[in-house]
Amino acid sequence: EPEHPQDMEVSVSDVHKMLQELESKGVSADRVVLGGFSQGGTVSLQAGLSYHSKLAGIISISGWCANRQDVASWISPAARETPVLMCCGDGDPLVDFGLTKTSSEILKKELGDKVEAVYPRRGIHQPVEEELRAVMTFLAKHLTGD
Repeated sequence: EPEHPQDMEVSVSDVHKMLQELESKGVSADRVVLGGFSQGGTVSLQAGLSYHSKLAGIISISGWCANRQDVASWISPAARETPVLMCCGDGDPLVDFGLTKTSSEILKKELGDKVEAVYPRRGIHQPVEEELRAVMTFLAKHLTGD
């Protein structure tokens, strides 16, 4: 996937507006988990990590980091405390496994142990049980404090 994909800023802006609307209604950003699958995972990473407040978490399944060369420049200071779960199957026929793995490694260099990566064996685009269990564990940990 290319760096800085077309219209990514529009999608990120839309997500930021939704987050701001939630906050205006009294929902604290640190109680919100952004998540997405494939392109939605990519948007969730970009929007969540560039948001001005720490979120409860970001989940990206079969997503990738869209702007890999300048990661440090777009991650907000508050978002550096946001936990991230990235999952991708090692044989995903639609999303290049190398791209997702490289993305998680780049984010780990920036965010350290805030990034968790799960790479199950799967040859389909859809998530498998191992990833769904990882999502449930992540949600329980970051929304309930368990």
